[in-house]
Amino acid sequence: MLSASAATLGDPRFRIHGPSYAYMDCSACIAFAGYLGQRMNASLEYDGRGGATFLSTHRLNEENKLQRSVYATSELRSVEVLEKICNDALRENYVLRLDLDRRIRVYESEKSDSPFAQHYSMQDADALKSPSKTAVWTFCTRVMSEEEDAMMALVREVHDLTELERRLCGGNDVNSSAVTTPPPPLENLVTAVCIGTEASLNAELGRIQRYELWQDSISKRREEALKNIREESDEPVFAKPVEPDDERYKPWSLFPEMDAATGEDGDIDDSDDTAERNMDL
Repeated sequence: MLSASAATLGDPRFRIHGPSYAYMDCSACIAFAGYLGQRMNASLEYDGRGGATFLSTHRLNEENKLQRSVYATSELRSVEVLEKICNDALRENYVLRLDLDRRIRVYESEKSDSPFAQHYSMQDADALKSPSKTAVWTFCTRVMSEEEDAMMALVREVHDLTELERRLCGGNDVNSSAVTTPPPPLENLVTAVCIGTEASLNAELGRIQRYELWQDSISKRREEALKNIREESDEPVFAKPVEPDDERYKPWSLFPEMDAATGEDGDIDDSDDTAERNMDL
């Protein structure tokens, strides 16, 4: 048994998102399980510890030999794996992305090829803006705070990622109705956040459908506007002649009449101009 008490459906301790986004709690748990699995694998790969044993006590056993423990199933390994596990990597590297196949938003690492998710409405943004930034990290801190002993046992007992997801989250898919294998009994689970997610998944699909309809309507209105502009531009344009005395059309520059005397060639006679102006040349 992993926990002193059985996991509870809809446990408020692990509720990060609102009820209509409950499947995202499952997604955050599955993302954390993947990160935990990487650390568990790394702990066995380091210095060939997969089949290693270590001295667990200086007392002799019944055969008068020193007692040794297998590292893979030891409390020592659990401590090393879980130490400082809720770190900045969980806070910074896991964001909401769009699962193109299932058309839902899920938490994935920065290495994912899925496109970044977006908000579908103002209400959607208000509901997700705060929790989505740190959902995976938040789940980690809560489960380590509330179920530390169960997490220690989980590291010792689990051997593959599928089993880890099922026992940590209650399932290995955000859509619990799509899972063919029934989840383990609640008393064997750390949390049950992946059980009963159908209603929130339907709500999520409804959100993207409404968003796509709105996008389609915007595109159609834009196309109609462009079509109207093209139709108006096809009308013939007639050039109107400009009448000489038309007041609407004035030359760009108007030069004042010149009072100075002009010579025979039409040049200005300015021989005495400097004297009249008292200018020193």
